[in-house]
Amino acid sequence: MSDAVLNTTDLANLRKMGILSLEDTSFREKDPAIHQLRRAMRKSTLASKTRVLTIVEDPETGARFCYESFGVLPYSDSAMRRGIPFFGGKIVHRLTYEEVGPNQITSHLVNFDDSLTPGPGLKRLKTWDTDEAQREIVNVSQPAYDKPAVLLIVHGTFSNTKNVLNEIAKTAEGNTFIQEALKDHEVLLFDHRTISVSPVLNALDLARAFANCSTPVRVVAHSRGGLVARWWLESFDQPNGHERKVVLVGCPLEGTSLAAPKNLRNGLDLLANIEKLAGDAASLIPWGTVVAGLFKALSIVTSIAAKTPAMDAAIAMIPGVYAMSRTGEDNAELLRLNQDRTGNWPKYYGVQSNFRPEDVGLRIWRLFNKDHIADVLADRLVFPEDNDLVVDTRSMKRLMGSSAMEDCYNFADEPAAKKRGGATVHHTNYFRQPETIARIRQYLAI
Repeated sequence: MSDAVLNTTDLANLRKMGILSLEDTSFREKDPAIHQLRRAMRKSTLASKTRVLTIVEDPETGARFCYESFGVLPYSDSAMRRGIPFFGGKIVHRLTYEEVGPNQITSHLVNFDDSLTPGPGLKRLKTWDTDEAQREIVNVSQPAYDKPAVLLIVHGTFSNTKNVLNEIAKTAEGNTFIQEALKDHEVLLFDHRTISVSPVLNALDLARAFANCSTPVRVVAHSRGGLVARWWLESFDQPNGHERKVVLVGCPLEGTSLAAPKNLRNGLDLLANIEKLAGDAASLIPWGTVVAGLFKALSIVTSIAAKTPAMDAAIAMIPGVYAMSRTGEDNAELLRLNQDRTGNWPKYYGVQSNFRPEDVGLRIWRLFNKDHIADVLADRLVFPEDNDLVVDTRSMKRLMGSSAMEDCYNFADEPAAKKRGGATVHHTNYFRQPETIARIRQYLAI
Protein backbone atom coordinates (compact mmCIF):
# COMPACT_ATOMS: atom_id res chain seq x y z
CA MET A 1 0.00 0.00 0.00
CA SER A 2 1.07 3.58 -0.26
CA ASP A 3 2.92 5.27 2.60
CA ALA A 4 -0.38 6.73 3.77
CA VAL A 5 -1.87 3.18 3.75
CA LEU A 6 -5.42 4.51 3.66
CA ASN A 7 -6.46 7.35 1.37
CA THR A 8 -9.32 9.77 1.99
CA THR A 9 -11.75 7.63 0.00
CA ASP A 10 -10.92 4.58 2.11
CA LEU A 11 -11.32 6.52 5.34
CA ALA A 12 -14.68 7.96 4.24
CA ASN A 13 -15.92 4.50 3.24
CA LEU A 14 -14.78 2.94 6.50
CA ARG A 15 -16.42 5.60 8.67
CA LYS A 16 -19.75 4.71 7.00
CA MET A 17 -19.19 1.19 8.30
CA GLY A 18 -18.28 2.32 11.80
CA ILE A 19 -14.56 1.63 11.32
CA LEU A 20 -12.54 4.54 12.68
CA SER A 21 -8.92 5.56 12.32
CA LEU A 22 -7.11 5.98 15.63
CA GLU A 23 -4.79 8.49 13.94
CA ASP A 24 -7.67 10.65 12.67
CA THR A 25 -8.35 13.28 15.33
CA SER A 26 -10.77 15.42 13.30
CA PHE A 27 -13.87 13.76 14.73
CA ARG A 28 -12.79 12.64 18.18
CA GLU A 29 -14.55 15.32 20.20
CA LYS A 30 -17.93 15.00 18.50
CA ASP A 31 -18.19 11.29 17.73
CA PRO A 32 -19.72 9.39 20.69
CA ALA A 33 -17.93 6.22 19.62
CA ILE A 34 -14.61 7.86 20.49
CA HIS A 35 -15.79 8.66 24.02
CA GLN A 36 -16.72 5.02 24.39
CA LEU A 37 -13.24 4.05 23.22
CA ARG A 38 -11.70 6.34 25.84
CA ARG A 39 -13.83 4.72 28.53
CA ALA A 40 -12.82 1.32 27.16
CA MET A 41 -9.23 2.12 27.98
CA ARG A 42 -10.27 2.44 31.64
CA LYS A 43 -13.01 -0.21 31.83
CA SER A 44 -12.14 -3.71 30.70
CA THR A 45 -15.84 -4.63 30.55
CA LEU A 46 -16.25 -2.38 27.51
CA ALA A 47 -12.94 -3.25 25.91
CA SER A 48 -14.05 -6.78 25.01
CA LYS A 49 -16.56 -5.35 22.50
CA THR A 50 -13.93 -3.29 20.73
CA ARG A 51 -11.45 -4.62 18.21
CA VAL A 52 -8.37 -2.94 16.80
CA LEU A 53 -6.84 -3.68 13.41
CA THR A 54 -3.16 -2.73 13.31
CA ILE A 55 -1.10 -2.67 10.10
CA VAL A 56 2.62 -3.19 10.63
CA GLU A 57 5.44 -2.88 8.10
CA ASP A 58 8.34 -5.32 8.12
CA PRO A 59 11.64 -3.44 7.74
CA GLU A 60 13.26 -6.41 6.00
CA THR A 61 10.85 -6.91 3.08
CA GLY A 62 8.67 -3.81 3.18
CA ALA A 63 5.66 -6.13 3.45
CA ARG A 64 2.69 -5.17 5.59
CA PHE A 65 0.88 -7.48 7.98
CA CYS A 66 -2.45 -7.12 9.73
CA TYR A 67 -2.94 -7.87 13.42
CA GLU A 68 -6.15 -7.88 15.40
CA SER A 69 -6.59 -7.29 19.12
CA PHE A 70 -9.36 -6.69 21.64
CA GLY A 71 -9.68 -3.34 23.36
CA VAL A 72 -7.77 -0.13 22.70
CA LEU A 73 -4.02 -0.61 22.81
CA PRO A 74 -1.37 2.07 23.25
CA TYR A 75 0.23 3.36 20.07
CA SER A 76 3.83 2.34 19.49
CA ASP A 77 6.32 2.47 16.62
CA SER A 78 8.20 -0.54 17.89
CA ALA A 79 7.42 -4.21 18.23
CA MET A 80 3.94 -4.96 19.57
CA ARG A 81 2.85 -7.02 22.54
CA ARG A 82 -0.21 -6.79 24.81
CA GLY A 83 -2.63 -9.00 22.94
CA ILE A 84 -0.97 -8.86 19.51
CA PRO A 85 1.63 -11.44 18.49
CA PHE A 86 5.16 -10.10 18.78
CA PHE A 87 6.33 -8.67 15.50
CA GLY A 88 9.29 -6.37 14.90
CA GLY A 89 8.19 -3.53 12.65
CA LYS A 90 6.67 -0.09 12.38
CA ILE A 91 2.97 0.49 13.00
CA VAL A 92 1.72 2.37 9.95
CA HIS A 93 -2.01 2.51 10.65
CA ARG A 94 -4.56 1.48 13.28
CA LEU A 95 -8.32 1.13 12.93
CA THR A 96 -10.92 0.44 15.58
CA TYR A 97 -14.44 -0.94 15.36
CA GLU A 98 -17.15 -2.51 17.48
CA GLU A 99 -17.76 -6.23 17.02
CA VAL A 100 -20.56 -7.10 14.64
CA GLY A 101 -23.46 -8.66 16.54
CA PRO A 102 -25.34 -11.74 15.30
CA ASN A 103 -28.26 -9.56 14.17
CA GLN A 104 -26.02 -6.99 12.47
CA ILE A 105 -24.06 -9.04 9.94
CA THR A 106 -26.43 -8.43 7.01
CA SER A 107 -26.55 -4.71 7.73
CA HIS A 108 -22.75 -4.51 7.82
CA LEU A 109 -22.35 -6.47 4.59
CA VAL A 110 -24.88 -4.26 2.77
CA ASN A 111 -23.13 -1.12 4.03
CA PHE A 112 -19.84 -2.66 2.97
CA ASP A 113 -21.26 -3.27 -0.51
CA ASP A 114 -22.72 0.21 -0.77
CA SER A 115 -19.36 1.78 0.03
CA LEU A 116 -17.74 -0.16 -2.82
CA THR A 117 -20.59 -0.30 -5.35
CA PRO A 118 -22.97 2.61 -4.79
CA GLY A 119 -26.24 2.58 -6.72
CA PRO A 120 -26.46 -1.07 -7.84
CA GLY A 121 -28.55 -1.89 -10.88
CA LEU A 122 -28.53 -1.86 -14.68
CA LYS A 123 -27.23 1.30 -16.36
CA ARG A 124 -26.77 2.53 -19.90
CA LEU A 125 -23.73 4.29 -21.27
CA LYS A 126 -25.14 6.88 -23.66
CA THR A 127 -22.06 8.96 -24.42
CA TRP A 128 -18.36 8.26 -23.93
CA ASP A 129 -15.49 10.46 -22.91
CA THR A 130 -12.09 9.78 -21.40
CA ASP A 131 -13.12 12.22 -18.67
CA GLU A 132 -15.42 10.40 -16.26
CA ALA A 133 -17.36 13.61 -15.54
CA GLN A 134 -18.25 14.00 -19.22
CA ARG A 135 -19.79 10.56 -19.71
CA GLU A 136 -23.55 10.21 -19.78
CA ILE A 137 -24.75 7.18 -17.83
CA VAL A 138 -28.42 6.63 -16.96
CA ASN A 139 -30.23 4.06 -14.85
CA VAL A 140 -32.47 1.64 -16.75
CA SER A 141 -34.72 -1.21 -15.69
CA GLN A 142 -34.18 -3.20 -18.86
CA PRO A 143 -32.47 -2.89 -22.25
CA ALA A 144 -34.11 -0.67 -24.86
CA TYR A 145 -33.12 -2.97 -27.74
CA ASP A 146 -32.80 0.03 -30.04
CA LYS A 147 -29.55 -1.19 -31.60
CA PRO A 148 -28.59 -4.44 -33.37
CA ALA A 149 -26.81 -5.90 -30.32
CA VAL A 150 -26.15 -5.42 -26.60
CA LEU A 151 -22.72 -5.08 -25.02
CA LEU A 152 -22.88 -5.73 -21.28
CA ILE A 153 -19.97 -4.98 -18.90
CA VAL A 154 -20.01 -6.77 -15.53
CA HIS A 155 -17.48 -5.80 -12.84
CA GLY A 156 -15.85 -8.00 -10.23
CA THR A 157 -15.70 -8.25 -6.44
CA PHE A 158 -15.06 -5.07 -4.43
CA SER A 159 -15.44 -2.90 -7.53
CA ASN A 160 -17.96 -1.17 -9.81
CA THR A 161 -18.36 -0.45 -13.52
CA LYS A 162 -17.24 3.18 -13.10
CA ASN A 163 -13.83 1.89 -12.07
CA VAL A 164 -13.76 -0.58 -14.98
CA LEU A 165 -14.59 2.20 -17.46
CA ASN A 166 -11.83 4.34 -15.96
CA GLU A 167 -9.38 1.50 -16.54
CA ILE A 168 -10.51 1.09 -20.15
CA ALA A 169 -10.09 4.84 -20.65
CA LYS A 170 -6.37 4.62 -19.77
CA THR A 171 -5.39 3.57 -23.31
CA ALA A 172 -6.13 4.75 -26.83
CA GLU A 173 -7.16 1.18 -27.69
CA GLY A 174 -9.70 1.17 -24.87
CA ASN A 175 -11.21 4.46 -25.96
CA THR A 176 -11.53 3.27 -29.54
CA PHE A 177 -13.19 0.06 -28.36
CA ILE A 178 -15.97 1.90 -26.50
CA GLN A 179 -16.46 4.42 -29.30
CA GLU A 180 -16.83 1.63 -31.86
CA ALA A 181 -19.13 -0.37 -29.60
CA LEU A 182 -21.52 2.56 -29.16
CA LYS A 183 -22.11 2.73 -32.92
CA ASP A 184 -24.05 -0.50 -33.16
CA HIS A 185 -24.39 -1.73 -29.57
CA GLU A 186 -26.53 -0.69 -26.68
CA VAL A 187 -23.76 -0.50 -24.07
CA LEU A 188 -25.05 -1.55 -20.65
CA LEU A 189 -23.32 -1.68 -17.27
CA PHE A 190 -24.36 -3.97 -14.42
CA ASP A 191 -23.44 -2.69 -10.97
CA HIS A 192 -24.11 -5.38 -8.41
CA ARG A 193 -23.43 -6.09 -4.75
CA THR A 194 -20.53 -8.49 -4.43
CA ILE A 195 -20.29 -9.25 -0.70
CA SER A 196 -23.76 -9.47 0.82
CA VAL A 197 -25.21 -11.75 -1.89
CA SER A 198 -23.95 -14.64 -4.01
CA PRO A 199 -23.45 -14.43 -7.80
CA VAL A 200 -26.58 -16.54 -8.23
CA LEU A 201 -28.78 -13.73 -6.91
CA ASN A 202 -26.97 -11.17 -9.06
CA ALA A 203 -27.64 -13.43 -12.03
CA LEU A 204 -31.32 -13.60 -11.14
CA ASP A 205 -31.47 -9.80 -11.24
CA LEU A 206 -29.88 -9.83 -14.68
CA ALA A 207 -32.30 -12.48 -15.91
CA ARG A 208 -35.28 -10.38 -14.86
CA ALA A 209 -33.86 -7.32 -16.64
CA PHE A 210 -33.20 -9.32 -19.84
CA ALA A 211 -36.43 -11.38 -19.70
CA ASN A 212 -37.59 -10.12 -23.10
CA CYS A 213 -34.22 -10.12 -24.81
CA SER A 214 -34.25 -11.28 -28.42
CA THR A 215 -31.06 -9.67 -29.69
CA PRO A 216 -27.42 -10.80 -29.64
CA VAL A 217 -25.76 -10.21 -26.28
CA ARG A 218 -22.01 -9.80 -25.88
CA VAL A 219 -20.58 -9.72 -22.37
CA VAL A 220 -17.27 -8.53 -20.92
CA ALA A 221 -16.96 -9.85 -17.36
CA HIS A 222 -14.14 -9.22 -14.93
CA SER A 223 -13.32 -11.47 -11.97
CA ARG A 224 -16.45 -12.49 -10.02
CA GLY A 225 -18.50 -10.93 -12.81
CA GLY A 226 -17.75 -14.06 -14.80
CA LEU A 227 -19.62 -16.19 -12.26
CA VAL A 228 -22.58 -13.80 -12.46
CA ALA A 229 -22.60 -14.02 -16.26
CA ARG A 230 -22.36 -17.80 -16.25
CA TRP A 231 -25.16 -18.31 -13.72
CA TRP A 232 -27.36 -15.94 -15.70
CA LEU A 233 -26.71 -17.36 -19.16
CA GLU A 234 -26.57 -21.03 -18.19
CA SER A 235 -29.41 -21.15 -15.65
CA PHE A 236 -31.86 -18.28 -16.19
CA ASP A 237 -31.48 -17.01 -19.75
CA GLN A 238 -33.73 -18.02 -22.64
CA PRO A 239 -31.57 -17.26 -25.67
CA ASN A 240 -34.01 -18.69 -28.23
CA GLY A 241 -31.18 -19.26 -30.66
CA HIS A 242 -29.80 -15.73 -30.39
CA GLU A 243 -26.08 -15.12 -30.04
CA ARG A 244 -24.49 -15.11 -26.59
CA LYS A 245 -20.75 -14.46 -26.36
CA VAL A 246 -18.77 -13.84 -23.18
CA VAL A 247 -15.18 -12.75 -22.56
CA LEU A 248 -14.11 -13.81 -19.07
CA VAL A 249 -11.23 -11.64 -17.82
CA GLY A 250 -9.41 -13.06 -14.78
CA CYS A 251 -12.54 -14.91 -13.61
CA PRO A 252 -12.48 -17.38 -10.66
CA LEU A 253 -14.50 -20.06 -12.46
CA GLU A 254 -13.18 -22.69 -10.06
CA GLY A 255 -12.88 -20.26 -7.18
CA THR A 256 -9.80 -18.55 -5.79
CA SER A 257 -7.35 -19.80 -3.17
CA LEU A 258 -7.42 -16.30 -1.71
CA ALA A 259 -10.96 -16.93 -0.41
CA ALA A 260 -10.33 -20.45 0.92
CA PRO A 261 -10.82 -20.50 4.73
CA LYS A 262 -7.39 -21.99 5.42
CA ASN A 263 -5.72 -19.22 3.41
CA LEU A 264 -7.80 -16.20 4.30
CA ARG A 265 -5.69 -15.03 7.23
CA ASN A 266 -2.61 -14.82 5.03
CA GLY A 267 -4.76 -13.64 2.15
CA LEU A 268 -5.73 -10.52 4.08
CA ASP A 269 -2.04 -9.78 4.60
CA LEU A 270 -1.56 -10.17 0.85
CA LEU A 271 -4.43 -7.75 0.15
CA ALA A 272 -2.77 -5.20 2.46
CA ASN A 273 0.24 -5.29 0.11
CA ILE A 274 -1.51 -5.17 -3.24
CA GLU A 275 -0.99 -1.47 -3.84
CA LYS A 276 2.74 -1.97 -3.34
CA LEU A 277 2.74 -4.93 -5.69
CA ALA A 278 0.37 -3.53 -8.30
CA GLY A 279 1.19 0.17 -8.22
CA ASP A 280 -1.37 2.74 -9.31
CA ALA A 281 -3.30 0.09 -11.24
CA ALA A 282 -4.71 -1.02 -7.89
CA SER A 283 -7.16 1.90 -8.15
CA LEU A 284 -9.64 -0.52 -9.70
CA ILE A 285 -10.35 -1.67 -6.14
CA PRO A 286 -10.00 0.35 -2.88
CA TRP A 287 -7.98 -2.27 -1.04
CA GLY A 288 -7.80 -0.37 2.25
CA THR A 289 -11.59 -0.44 2.48
CA VAL A 290 -11.63 -4.12 1.53
CA VAL A 291 -9.16 -5.29 4.18
CA ALA A 292 -10.79 -3.43 7.09
CA GLY A 293 -14.33 -4.27 5.95
CA LEU A 294 -13.52 -7.99 5.80
CA PHE A 295 -11.91 -7.91 9.24
CA LYS A 296 -15.08 -6.45 10.72
CA ALA A 297 -17.33 -8.88 8.83
CA LEU A 298 -15.39 -11.88 10.12
CA SER A 299 -15.53 -10.65 13.72
CA ILE A 300 -19.07 -11.96 14.20
CA VAL A 301 -17.80 -15.54 14.41
CA THR A 302 -14.12 -15.51 15.17
CA SER A 303 -10.85 -13.72 15.54
CA ILE A 304 -9.00 -13.49 12.26
CA ALA A 305 -6.21 -15.53 13.84
CA ALA A 306 -8.53 -18.50 14.35
CA LYS A 307 -8.12 -21.74 12.46
CA THR A 308 -10.83 -23.74 10.75
CA PRO A 309 -13.62 -24.72 11.43
CA ALA A 310 -14.28 -21.29 12.97
CA MET A 311 -13.01 -19.66 9.78
CA ASP A 312 -15.19 -21.98 7.68
CA ALA A 313 -18.22 -20.74 9.57
CA ALA A 314 -17.18 -17.09 9.24
CA ILE A 315 -16.71 -17.27 5.48
CA ALA A 316 -20.00 -19.14 5.04
CA MET A 317 -21.73 -16.09 6.56
CA ILE A 318 -20.33 -13.82 3.83
CA PRO A 319 -22.15 -15.03 0.68
CA GLY A 320 -20.03 -13.13 -1.84
CA VAL A 321 -16.75 -14.46 -0.45
CA TYR A 322 -17.97 -18.02 0.10
CA ALA A 323 -19.16 -18.21 -3.52
CA MET A 324 -15.58 -17.75 -4.70
CA SER A 325 -13.86 -19.98 -2.16
CA ARG A 326 -11.65 -22.60 -3.78
CA THR A 327 -12.31 -25.43 -1.38
CA GLY A 328 -12.44 -28.56 -3.52
CA GLU A 329 -15.55 -30.55 -2.75
CA ASP A 330 -16.93 -28.05 -0.22
CA ASN A 331 -18.12 -25.22 -2.47
CA ALA A 332 -21.61 -26.38 -3.41
CA GLU A 333 -22.27 -23.42 -5.71
CA LEU A 334 -19.21 -23.91 -7.90
CA LEU A 335 -19.69 -27.68 -7.99
CA ARG A 336 -23.23 -27.15 -9.25
CA LEU A 337 -22.16 -24.52 -11.79
CA ASN A 338 -19.35 -26.67 -13.19
CA GLN A 339 -21.09 -30.03 -13.31
CA ASP A 340 -21.42 -31.62 -16.75
CA ARG A 341 -24.80 -31.01 -18.39
CA THR A 342 -26.34 -30.42 -21.79
CA GLY A 343 -27.77 -27.23 -23.21
CA ASN A 344 -27.40 -24.39 -25.66
CA TRP A 345 -24.45 -22.66 -24.00
CA PRO A 346 -22.85 -19.32 -24.84
CA LYS A 347 -19.48 -19.12 -26.53
CA TYR A 348 -16.85 -18.39 -23.88
CA TYR A 349 -13.45 -16.75 -24.30
CA GLY A 350 -10.89 -16.02 -21.63
CA VAL A 351 -8.03 -13.70 -20.69
CA GLN A 352 -5.63 -14.81 -17.95
CA SER A 353 -2.17 -14.16 -16.55
CA ASN A 354 0.48 -15.54 -14.22
CA PHE A 355 1.73 -12.47 -12.38
CA ARG A 356 5.38 -12.27 -11.35
CA PRO A 357 6.26 -8.85 -9.95
CA GLU A 358 9.63 -7.34 -10.66
CA ASP A 359 12.07 -5.17 -8.74
CA VAL A 360 11.17 -4.27 -5.16
CA GLY A 361 7.77 -5.94 -5.20
CA LEU A 362 9.32 -9.38 -5.61
CA ARG A 363 10.54 -9.43 -2.01
CA ILE A 364 6.96 -9.03 -0.80
CA TRP A 365 5.61 -11.58 -3.25
CA ARG A 366 7.98 -14.23 -1.91
CA LEU A 367 5.98 -14.23 1.30
CA PHE A 368 2.84 -15.50 -0.44
CA ASN A 369 3.91 -17.45 -3.54
CA LYS A 370 4.86 -21.13 -3.59
CA ASP A 371 7.92 -20.70 -5.84
CA HIS A 372 9.85 -18.75 -3.22
CA ILE A 373 8.27 -20.10 -0.07
CA ALA A 374 11.20 -22.32 0.95
CA ASP A 375 13.51 -19.46 1.90
CA VAL A 376 11.01 -17.28 3.76
CA LEU A 377 7.91 -17.72 5.91
CA ALA A 378 6.32 -20.98 4.86
CA ASP A 379 3.10 -20.31 6.78
CA ARG A 380 2.40 -17.22 4.67
CA LEU A 381 1.53 -19.30 1.60
CA VAL A 382 -1.71 -18.24 -0.13
CA PHE A 383 -1.48 -19.61 -3.68
CA PRO A 384 -0.31 -23.18 -4.31
CA GLU A 385 0.07 -22.53 -8.05
CA ASP A 386 0.27 -19.83 -10.74
CA ASN A 387 -2.03 -16.84 -10.19
CA ASP A 388 -2.68 -13.24 -11.22
CA LEU A 389 -2.33 -11.92 -7.64
CA VAL A 390 -6.01 -12.55 -6.80
CA VAL A 391 -7.17 -15.62 -8.78
CA ASP A 392 -5.45 -18.93 -9.53
CA THR A 393 -4.54 -18.96 -13.24
CA ARG A 394 -5.83 -22.48 -13.80
CA SER A 395 -9.19 -21.56 -12.28
CA MET A 396 -9.78 -18.99 -15.04
CA LYS A 397 -10.35 -21.66 -17.72
CA ARG A 398 -12.67 -24.07 -15.92
CA LEU A 399 -16.11 -24.49 -17.47
CA MET A 400 -18.78 -27.12 -16.93
CA GLY A 401 -17.66 -30.73 -17.12
CA SER A 402 -15.48 -31.36 -20.17
CA SER A 403 -16.49 -28.14 -21.94
CA ALA A 404 -13.73 -25.88 -23.22
CA MET A 405 -13.46 -22.22 -24.07
CA GLU A 406 -13.39 -21.17 -27.69
CA ASP A 407 -10.04 -19.52 -26.94
CA CYS A 408 -8.13 -18.22 -23.93
CA TYR A 409 -5.26 -15.74 -24.09
CA ASN A 410 -2.60 -15.99 -21.38
CA PHE A 411 -0.26 -13.02 -20.89
CA ALA A 412 2.30 -15.42 -19.41
CA ASP A 413 2.67 -17.02 -22.86
CA GLU A 414 4.28 -13.90 -24.31
CA PRO A 415 7.98 -14.57 -25.15
CA ALA A 416 9.28 -11.94 -22.74
CA ALA A 417 7.00 -13.19 -19.99
CA LYS A 418 8.11 -16.79 -20.50
CA LYS A 419 11.70 -15.77 -19.89
CA ARG A 420 10.69 -14.43 -16.49
CA GLY A 421 8.41 -17.36 -15.77
CA GLY A 422 5.43 -15.02 -15.54
CA ALA A 423 3.93 -11.70 -16.61
CA THR A 424 3.62 -8.19 -15.22
CA VAL A 425 -0.12 -8.26 -15.94
CA HIS A 426 -2.17 -8.82 -12.80
CA HIS A 427 -5.77 -8.87 -11.63
CA THR A 428 -6.26 -5.12 -11.42
CA ASN A 429 -4.58 -3.97 -14.64
CA TYR A 430 -6.02 -6.27 -17.34
CA PHE A 431 -8.02 -3.48 -18.93
CA ARG A 432 -4.96 -1.24 -19.19
CA GLN A 433 -3.38 -3.72 -21.60
CA PRO A 434 -3.88 -3.05 -25.34
CA GLU A 435 -3.77 -6.82 -25.90
CA THR A 436 -6.75 -7.34 -23.57
CA ILE A 437 -8.79 -4.82 -25.56
CA ALA A 438 -7.64 -6.36 -28.84
CA ARG A 439 -8.72 -9.82 -27.71
CA ILE A 440 -12.11 -8.56 -26.52
CA ARG A 441 -12.73 -6.90 -29.88
CA GLN A 442 -11.58 -10.00 -31.75
CA TYR A 443 -13.69 -12.40 -29.69
CA LEU A 444 -16.84 -10.25 -29.77
CA ALA A 445 -16.36 -8.95 -33.33
CA ILE A 446 -16.58 -5.29 -32.28
